[in-house]
Amino acid sequence: MEAKKAKHGGGGVSLPEDVIFDVLSWLPVRSLCRFRCVCKAWRALISYDPAFAAAQKSRAAPLLAGVFLSPDRLVRRVALDGSSSWEQHGLELRVMDMGGDVLRVVELEGAVEGALVPACLDLVCVDGGAAAARLIDPATRRAVTVAGGRGRYHRFGRALSGAYKVVGCSGFNSWDRHDRRRLEITTLAPGAGAREPTSWRQVPPPQPAVFTCSCHGCTASVNGVLHFLTGHPFAPTWRSHVARLDLETEEWMTTVKAPATEWPKEGERWEITIGELKGTLSMVETVRSHLDGTACTNIWLLVDPEKGVWVKEYTMPMPRTVSLVEALEVLGDGTVLLLSTFEIEGEGKYSYLFEGEKTCVLQLYDPGTRVCKDLVKMAGNRFCGKTMTLYTGSLLSRPTNNPGQFSC
Repeated sequence: MEAKKAKHGGGGVSLPEDVIFDVLSWLPVRSLCRFRCVCKAWRALISYDPAFAAAQKSRAAPLLAGVFLSPDRLVRRVALDGSSSWEQHGLELRVMDMGGDVLRVVELEGAVEGALVPACLDLVCVDGGAAAARLIDPATRRAVTVAGGRGRYHRFGRALSGAYKVVGCSGFNSWDRHDRRRLEITTLAPGAGAREPTSWRQVPPPQPAVFTCSCHGCTASVNGVLHFLTGHPFAPTWRSHVARLDLETEEWMTTVKAPATEWPKEGERWEITIGELKGTLSMVETVRSHLDGTACTNIWLLVDPEKGVWVKEYTMPMPRTVSLVEALEVLGDGTVLLLSTFEIEGEGKYSYLFEGEKTCVLQLYDPGTRVCKDLVKMAGNRFCGKTMTLYTGSLLSRPTNNPGQFSC
C-alpha cells in the first residue's frame, strides 16, 4: 500500500506524511516554532496535532521554568514616608532548554517578589507570599491569580483525577506552637477567570501532630500527593520524616520515615531537599565538612511509599563550596540534571557554617565518570530564585475552545 503523500511549499516536492511527522518530531521547539511558517499543513501539524506534540515531547530534552529579573521593566516602589521611585526590578517567568536558550517569557504583572513552586506539571505556580499565588500556562501565556485565605506560603499540585489544587500554609509565631499551623486547600475550577474568587477549605492537622515545613526545598508534589519534610528545625528529629497529603481526598496519609542518616557531626553542614525523580519522591542530601574539605551529595529514591523503603541511587563527589543541590531529571542516557548552588569563595565571602554570597549552576552529572559538567551559570541570566522546575507541557500547543481546559 502506497504511503500517503503531501505537497508542501512551492517547489512541488512530495513526501509521505508519516516521514514528515517523524522528521519534524525530532526537532527542538525553537526550530519548530519557525517551521510553522513553512505552509498551512506544517502549521496544523506542529500547532494542533496532539499526537505530534506528544511524540516531540518524548524525544526532546527537558524544558525548565524559572523566575528571573526582567531586563526592561520598571516597578514603582513606595517608601514609608510616602515617597515613590521607579526601579528596574520586574519579574518574569522564563521557559528555557538545557543550554540556557529562552523559549518563552511571561511577564509577572505587578509581581515584585515571587518564588517558583517546584511541581513537574504543565502549569507553573509562582508564590507571591501572603498576597496570592499565580498559576501560569506557558504555552498560552495565560494566568490565574489565586487569592484569599490565610496562607503565607502556597504550594501546588495535581490530584490523580487531574484537578489542580493550591495549598495555603500559614506562618508561625513561635517554635513551641509549631504543630498548630493552619493548612487550607482550594481547587482551580475549569475555565477559571484571571482572578477567580477562591473558596478555601481547611485541612485538618495530621495525627499525631507534627511540624510540616513549607520553606524552599521542603515540599514536593509527586503522583497526586503533596509531601512535607517534618521536624523541629533545631532538634535532632529535624527532617526525620515526610508527611503526605493526598490531594484527591484532602486527607493525610501515613507519615514516611526518612532514610537513615546521622545527625551532623562537628564541623559538618547538611542541606536536604525533596523533589520528584524517576516518577517518585526523591531526597537529596548535601554534606560538607570544613575539617577535611570534602563534600558529597546523596540522592535517595522512595521505591515503596507504603513500606517506607528508600534506595540510595547516587553518591556524587562535590567541590567544597557546594551549598545545596536539587535533582531535576534523569535523562535517557542516564545522566542527571542538577541545579547546584555554590558559595562564592573570597575574603569575607566564604564559610562552611555561615551564609554567604552564592551562585546557581545548571549541571549534568555522569554516573559513569562521576563528574559534573556545567551547562548554564544562572547568575548571568539575572536568576532570582533558589529553584527551577521541569515544565512538562508543550510550547507547541495552541489554545482551543474546550471549556474544560485551563484558561483565563
